[in-house]
Amino acid sequence: MDDFSGLSFGAYRLTRLLAQGENAQVYAGEHERTSSQVAVKVPYRPHTRATWEQLLAEARLLARFDHPHIVHLLDVGEQVLATESVVYLVLEYAPSGTLREQHPKGTCLPLQKLLSYVAQIAAALQYLHDRRVIHRDIKPEHMLMGAQEQLLLCGFGAALSLQDAVSQKSLPLVGTLAYMAPEQLQGHASPASDQYALGCVVYEWLTGAPPFRGPFAAISQQHTGAVPAPIVEKRPQIPLAIAQVVMTALEKEPELRFPHVLDFANALEQAYATVEQHA
Repeated sequence: MDDFSGLSFGAYRLTRLLAQGENAQVYAGEHERTSSQVAVKVPYRPHTRATWEQLLAEARLLARFDHPHIVHLLDVGEQVLATESVVYLVLEYAPSGTLREQHPKGTCLPLQKLLSYVAQIAAALQYLHDRRVIHRDIKPEHMLMGAQEQLLLCGFGAALSLQDAVSQKSLPLVGTLAYMAPEQLQGHASPASDQYALGCVVYEWLTGAPPFRGPFAAISQQHTGAVPAPIVEKRPQIPLAIAQVVMTALEKEPELRFPHVLDFANALEQAYATVEQHA
């Protein structure tokens, strides 16, 4: 696997590897004249036409967005490496990394911090959904902590317009299994699929683990047919009202979830406020 640390891509010198995804690597970078910090996303080689088109599609999508909780696209470039050209994205830099780095697997979050995170990510998702875009890969690794300690949603390689999702009879399987909605596993996706994925993340933040674990086939079957273990069974100190809100977001049928992802976040806030009033 290539390591481009120390090389310059256009005006940006790549200083160190930050993350490795399924299709690309992300580097910390520095503008050679201004010294401003950026993140540079570079696809793995060999650089096929498909990867080229996928990255450009991601760039075009990000260029449409202007939201305080969505990572900003700063530039798109092309770099010649040996016998091939590589397209790369220059993105807003998040100095504190991802929420997975901030809160490793097994971590349970305090409720107030959790509610703040959910409100920010739900706001970003609602912005996408209002523009008829589905993210399709919500997970802690795709949530960055920005320079002002604000959350930034990233990881748009699997994002899809709702029009494309509806027009295709069956979508290729993309996303991360631990957070994947039943309908997404079956080749369909909608804004409700992102809500389910966020519900899985919240379940993990409350209990220390996602709703389902195990081999691929087992997790797939559980997402489509099994009810997650009750949150209060895993952590009795979690108020039942909050647990019930999360379980609504995890309903198997999309129409049984909240109408909008922002409704999910608001319901969590209301449940917490009610619990605090009666404490």
